[in-house]
Amino acid sequence: MMIESFGEYGYGIQFDDVNSDAAVFKLKPNDVLHGVGCIIEGILVAFYKNECGYFIRVGEDIWNANDQTLSIEFCHESEGVSCFTIKQGGATLRKLIYSAWWLRQSDCAPPGLGDADDEENDFGAYLAFMWKADTRIKHLMQTYC
Repeated sequence: MMIESFGEYGYGIQFDDVNSDAAVFKLKPNDVLHGVGCIIEGILVAFYKNECGYFIRVGEDIWNANDQTLSIEFCHESEGVSCFTIKQGGATLRKLIYSAWWLRQSDCAPPGLGDADDEENDFGAYLAFMWKADTRIKHLMQTYC
């Protein structure tokens, strides 16, 4: 499975459905991408489509993206710590805690006021943002049909 690497123009991520091994590669013009994702502190986080439908994946955990009870949340738990959570019917299925994206920037300081840049720089924030509205989810699915 090949997906677009979030925030890395010209690169993709390749993985298979059997294990959570993932590798970043340089895209070629004829590569067909089936989703988008990111490797966050060694863990694959992805939205993708295969022959069975659309899925959300965090490591080896996989959920059907069409499940109406599935929700995705993103927050900053403390300064420099981000939290990406997958829930189903209010119960937490998976929580990923990792260093905030701005710590990987050259100046290591959060930008501006608030979290306005999160969904542009952090795949967890982007996915949570897209999951807030059915029209955004449909747009994401149409992008990788």
